[in-house]
Amino acid sequence: RDRVYTHLWDINSIPAYGIDYYVPVDAYLRGCAVDLGELLELLRCALLGVSPRYITHAVCGECKLKENGCLLLGKGQPCMGSVTAGGCGALCPSLNRACEGCRGPSDDCNAASLARVFHEQLGLTKDDVVRKFRKYAGNTPEFRKGAEAL
Repeated sequence: RDRVYTHLWDINSIPAYGIDYYVPVDAYLRGCAVDLGELLELLRCALLGVSPRYITHAVCGECKLKENGCLLLGKGQPCMGSVTAGGCGALCPSLNRACEGCRGPSDDCNAASLARVFHEQLGLTKDDVVRKFRKYAGNTPEFRKGAEAL
């Protein structure tokens, strides 16, 4: 905040947290932007009064299904797919771009281990690793562990 605004006395901002920090929520729609199919499924479940079925696998699983080469191991790109919740159809990796983690952490996320790989094997600085994990879901406990791992 201090870097963006020079006169802080007329800016009253609050920290950016997930909506569930401020109010109770019944369901989550992940992603940037939200997948239309998931939105329609959530609305259908709400109308029928049933619980939605959440995707529990990581983006890495979707890459394998699409037969994408691994951008992390094969090309040395800092891909967040192994710790990010699936459901996007591996959109970014299918376009030869590293996953940015916009869907938040997967259920079996090991962010601390991936942070060490980014730093030790790919040569990212500690600040770069922190930025990777804080970009979209930095306040989740799982991604916070990744940001604080080094």
